Amino acid sequence: MTKAHSIAVSDIPDLVETAHTRTAGHIHRTPLQRSNYFSSRTGANVFFKLEQLQVSGSFKGRGAMNKIASLSDAERARGIVAASTGNHGAAVAYAANAFGAKSLIFMPENASSVKVDAVRGLGAEVRFHSSDAGQTEIYAHAFADERGLTFASPYNDPAIIGGQGTIGKELLEQIGQVDELFLSVGGGGLLSGIAGYLKGIGQTVRVCACSPQADHAMYASIKAGKVVVFDADPTIADGCAGGMEEDAITLPLVTQLVDEWHLLSEEATKAAMRLYIENDNHLLEGSAGLAIAALLEAAERGSARFEGKTVVLVICGSRISAKTLKSLL
Repeated sequence: MTKAHSIAVSDIPDLVETAHTRTAGHIHRTPLQRSNYFSSRTGANVFFKLEQLQVSGSFKGRGAMNKIASLSDAERARGIVAASTGNHGAAVAYAANAFGAKSLIFMPENASSVKVDAVRGLGAEVRFHSSDAGQTEIYAHAFADERGLTFASPYNDPAIIGGQGTIGKELLEQIGQVDELFLSVGGGGLLSGIAGYLKGIGQTVRVCACSPQADHAMYASIKAGKVVVFDADPTIADGCAGGMEEDAITLPLVTQLVDEWHLLSEEATKAAMRLYIENDNHLLEGSAGLAIAALLEAAERGSARFEGKTVVLVICGSRISAKTLKSLL
């Protein structure tokens, strides 16, 4: 497979500025909404960045649009390949369609049906491989390389990281200083982009990474000092599930950028999702629930930490099946 080029935190602000210019008019500037309920409960000024309102239904629309906009006409004409549990695939399908390109998305055999339908509905061809998201990604990348097609990684690409980092640029324009930032972590593209941008321009922000106890390949890899295979269990936070490529450029970035890790139980994640739906009146998917659960756990350990602080959580997506939602509620 083609190898990703490593980047430093100091490179990320320029990547974000380029992505901001390149994607202008193609993506939404999403709202930043203060939560009265979670602010009262934690003692902080809690704001939610509503990326579930982004094109294609999640923050992934930013990175995918930046990646595909960066390609030549010839590269787009040959076609785009991606691997995804759902949101990245939908984003690539949306962005490819916007540029008149064809997209092929490989998904795990156990992918959420609502996410499979969303990817197809946005014009992509869907094929299935393995029930392990990490193996799906390896297969899709090799498939693209063998045929001379562009592989759009969900995280292992500077263009993807730069696109996701435009959230950080918007946050500063919307609110100024961010004291604490809670971000869900799978492959690390979202965290690398936002935290890399903020810290790369000299902002002082505490970055809290949130992953499911059932499937936390990034955390396990950081502990091991290299990418490792994690023996995962199913999780409602399926957008954060799966392993990473061996040359993942996000591993050293996340290692450097994260100040605090939270590994969340399924019960805590579901409880946080219910509270958000009941009190902030939006849908969210499991991966977004991780950040809320982590904030609540941190507040329970000592709410004085958050007094007067501005805390931002990214609601990364909202695709949840009716069946899962019914079970959750």
